Amino acid sequence: DDTEISSVVSKLKAGRPDGIFVNLTLSQVGLVIRKLREQGYHGLILTNFWGAHSDSIAKAGVENMEGVIFTEVNLKRPAFQQRFASRAGTGTAPTSVTYSCYAALATLLQTIIEHPDMQAKSDLFAELQSRSTVPLLDEKLPLRAREVQYNVVAKVIHQGKAADL
Repeated sequence: DDTEISSVVSKLKAGRPDGIFVNLTLSQVGLVIRKLREQGYHGLILTNFWGAHSDSIAKAGVENMEGVIFTEVNLKRPAFQQRFASRAGTGTAPTSVTYSCYAALATLLQTIIEHPDMQAKSDLFAELQSRSTVPLLDEKLPLRAREVQYNVVAKVIHQGKAADL
């Protein structure tokens, strides 16, 4: 609801923060950043990878997204990029969501391959719980409490596009 978002943004702004981290979903990031700018907040805005999505930029407005810093999975992985291009074509670029789905599927499939004798879902769950790494094409990522520990990079929105920081 637009009124509720405006109210939350007003409370955030009233705290006179040095920066605001907008860690929301694709449908919310752009709207909240637009509201922050409309209410006169000109400080630092940080967000997750959804901030670089064209829908978020369109919803916020290019001018409101200028200088917003976001993080995403470091996608400079040559073997992954090559494999992705061979499957999706050269006109499509992978995203953090693509890479995280790839890591999840790789973990699941590797676990099934390594333990073909599993009989029940609980066996699969136990094996997934015991994993400490995710073997991928370019790297082996650590797992901590069932969460993949990705290498991330910070980027900035400049003229409506993601740019290196």
